[in-house]
Amino acid sequence: ASGGSKPFVSIYSTFLQRAIDQLIHDIAIMNLPIKLLIDRSGIVGADGETHHGLFDIAIIRNIPNFVFLAPSSGEELRDMIHFAAAYDKGPIAIRYPRGQISDDLQITEWKPFTVGKAKILHEGKNVAIFTLGDMTKTAIEIKNNLKNANISATVINLLSIKPLDLNSIEQIISKTDCFCTLENGIISGGIGEYILSNIETKFAEKLLFCAGFPDEFIPHGSNNELFKKYLLDSESLTERILHEYKNNSIKNAI
Repeated sequence: ASGGSKPFVSIYSTFLQRAIDQLIHDIAIMNLPIKLLIDRSGIVGADGETHHGLFDIAIIRNIPNFVFLAPSSGEELRDMIHFAAAYDKGPIAIRYPRGQISDDLQITEWKPFTVGKAKILHEGKNVAIFTLGDMTKTAIEIKNNLKNANISATVINLLSIKPLDLNSIEQIISKTDCFCTLENGIISGGIGEYILSNIETKFAEKLLFCAGFPDEFIPHGSNNELFKKYLLDSESLTERILHEYKNNSIKNAI
């Protein structure tokens, strides 16, 4: 990379943990245009405890010079890879889960990608759900569940972990009663904490909760089993939002 090449490095999230020193000293300090494609980010189901990729957000978001992205679909991943290929201002990392994309995805056709810009998927006035990656689908399911309880939700696909679209985040929070964050990674050091540490206090006070995996090693199990075990499935999260939203409304009334 220091000689002019632009390497693409494709690696499992769990294996990247062995290269933290290289991420900092051999890439970030020299601000080299290396592109990391981080596969198997988040829960990986049958691969088991050692292969869950839960720590990459907490690690990479704290390293200067990195741009860090998270697609929620094959199309978004494709567009981010095109963006990464042309990006020469420093290192860029893209995290994505284990799984498949649709067979009809046109790799050769792509749309321009704007780094640091979130995408509003649905708009509502009561609750804002900030999410990214494969949890975007879950957020949409939650939005539909909340609609049945007469609560409207805004769903925001962050797309960019670093830099954050702080302007859009604060504007959205200002227009809703409260908000929560949802991620397929550990809560400690995750995107929820990252948002809270960057927004103004008056916006942070509207937080219902940050949803993610706890500060412990997650055992073997299918994705569905583990999401349900840790109450990160759409039904459990809908119940949690309804409970917290009700308590928040009561608190504000008092």
